[in-house]
Amino acid sequence: MKNIFGTDGIRDKINHGPLTAENLTQLGHAIGQWAANNLEKPIKILIGYDTRSSCSLILDALSQSILQYPVELFNGKVIPTPVVCKLVKEEEFDLGIIISASHNLAEYNGIKIVKKDAKISAFAEGAITQLYHHEKFENKYTKNTLQPYDQANQIYQIFITAWFEAEFLQGQKIVLDCAHGATYQLAPKIFQHFKAEIITVNNNPDGHNINLQCGSTCPKNITNAVLTHQADWGISFDGDGDRVIIVDKHGQSYDGDEILAVLAQHPMFKKTPIVGTIMSNQGLGQYLQEKNKIFFRSAVGDKHVFEMMEQYQAMLGGEPSGHIIVEPFSYSGDGIFTALLFIDTLLKESIKLPIFQKFAQISTHIDVTTKHNLQEEQYATIIKRYESQLKPGRLIVRYSGTEPILRIMVESNSQEQASVIAHQIKSDLTPLLS
Repeated sequence: MKNIFGTDGIRDKINHGPLTAENLTQLGHAIGQWAANNLEKPIKILIGYDTRSSCSLILDALSQSILQYPVELFNGKVIPTPVVCKLVKEEEFDLGIIISASHNLAEYNGIKIVKKDAKISAFAEGAITQLYHHEKFENKYTKNTLQPYDQANQIYQIFITAWFEAEFLQGQKIVLDCAHGATYQLAPKIFQHFKAEIITVNNNPDGHNINLQCGSTCPKNITNAVLTHQADWGISFDGDGDRVIIVDKHGQSYDGDEILAVLAQHPMFKKTPIVGTIMSNQGLGQYLQEKNKIFFRSAVGDKHVFEMMEQYQAMLGGEPSGHIIVEPFSYSGDGIFTALLFIDTLLKESIKLPIFQKFAQISTHIDVTTKHNLQEEQYATIIKRYESQLKPGRLIVRYSGTEPILRIMVESNSQEQASVIAHQIKSDLTPLLS
């Protein structure tokens, strides 16, 4: 039985896999049945989505099926993923459903499910997958309806503004790249609330342009915008707002590792362990070690970061991609909150950037149709050969949890060595995996 959940929920091209109209109906029943079996009644579910045109198709199919069960389903409309997570955590919701493919282009979409205190467990994902594959469901007439919930962004804004001093961004010129995604209305309002001078780019979604050559996966855009407008900061979100990349007035960009290093200096986090991932730069690990901080590495995925944070009672964790989790606020990566806390920490602690020296990292990938077992000798021998050449350094070879690709990351204290090895291992593995 194939698990329909990947690293971060369900994700596929629209009209493929679980995201066909027929399969979405089946999935809605599986979610509704699982919720009815496992949550105390009455069950309240908040559903939100990003700006993809396909979200309406998924919303209609899921809601018609879920409403066959003893639940109240509330439509938060276009809201960032972190908003759903925060409102489920703080308000009277038992479950949150997010329709989004995060940083992927509009041809993709996905579904994430969250509870009060975390994204649903692997066990819960397995139970929903089991129902999806093996139960026979039929749509029946129901009087239950999808209820409007138009106040989601406003309530979230109340939560987030309570964390910072009023007008603390006064005098700061900030460019926001909203990736034509879910933050396009909310982010400008929040930064203006703190009296920043705001310039917004890529905030005109048309259903098809989300993440298209913009947002956190295209940092050159925000760099150019900051330099063009002579801004103090540039802040670039992904399509659902759970990632962020930050650029300073000189055009220097800061990824999740560098953001973690800055936030670790905040008084709230000076004694907490820090959680990164296997992709976190060795430079971050060395810097935290010099500061006598405990640093753990989890598997890739903010769900795994949060699980390790809970295990070691860490209040701060994140990924180089820009997912940053600040546990006192939420269990989800939150681009808006992270950006505000980053600037607030720099201003209050007088931190000079850059904060640490990075190891050179080269990332590449191989398109695959089948995910072969990399422990098999023909693959493992190649990987081990290149690993032995990287001292100091690291080699990470793993399949994406959301796309049909094999990711390769080479880390070395030499840019040239990292480039050469990345090219060579890709050349060696490609014919075996194609």
